[in-house]
Amino acid sequence: MSVSAAKSKAPAPNSTPPRDVHVRYRPMWDSPLRRTPVPGQLPVRQAWAWCFVPDGRVVLVADPGPGDIVTSLSPRDEALRSVHGGKPPQNHLVPGRTPGDIPVPPGPGEHVRWYNHMPADLIRDQLGPLWDSYLTVCLERSPYEKTVSLYYHRYRTEPRPPIGQFIDSGEFRDAVNWPFYTSPGGEVLVDVIVRHEDLQPQLDAVCERLGLPGLELPRAKSQFRPPHADYHHVLTPTARAAVEDTYAEEFRHHPYPW
Repeated sequence: MSVSAAKSKAPAPNSTPPRDVHVRYRPMWDSPLRRTPVPGQLPVRQAWAWCFVPDGRVVLVADPGPGDIVTSLSPRDEALRSVHGGKPPQNHLVPGRTPGDIPVPPGPGEHVRWYNHMPADLIRDQLGPLWDSYLTVCLERSPYEKTVSLYYHRYRTEPRPPIGQFIDSGEFRDAVNWPFYTSPGGEVLVDVIVRHEDLQPQLDAVCERLGLPGLELPRAKSQFRPPHADYHHVLTPTARAAVEDTYAEEFRHHPYPW
């Protein structure tokens, strides 16, 4: 799970958000996005859309340019990003540091300011008041599905340990996302939570809300879990109880059925 930010308008108060998408409405954002060229006097190299907002600012939805932040990924995911035309990591290190010949590993580390799966509260602390001017988006998935997918991702070939051993080791807790998009007090900090189960249509809804062209996601990491590995058959009653206890906050906020 990662938190993404883009500047845009919020839906009108009487509009109906896409199904199962958490939306936080901010009434000041009621200016239409324009797909015309950005005014020439603005110092912007690339933008998909722009609009004026009531406080006088110009809001841009930008294609990553030289000054934008792109965080590092694993070598496999970097290769996939490159194949699909994505930009390599940039502007993710502390000021004064530039990427060297050896890529900085993903995640927090020395001289790293921005990283993938960075918790929303840390991003907010870094951005300050600017945080509230962005539309923030994250992804969530059924804890049952996440647990089984993580199991097969960690143990990709036979012989695998029994699912009970995986649960007892505590490894299944690594897929807990709740702290990534909430405050320490449990407040949801992001504007939109896209459900993995309806990923493409809900992503389409976000793009439409932003006035962006549709985005078709590549498939990644789907090769590890066998097609027949339904969580109903993989999780034992004891494993299910452990998942429901560990992911209790996520179950309370998202009514995922068994």
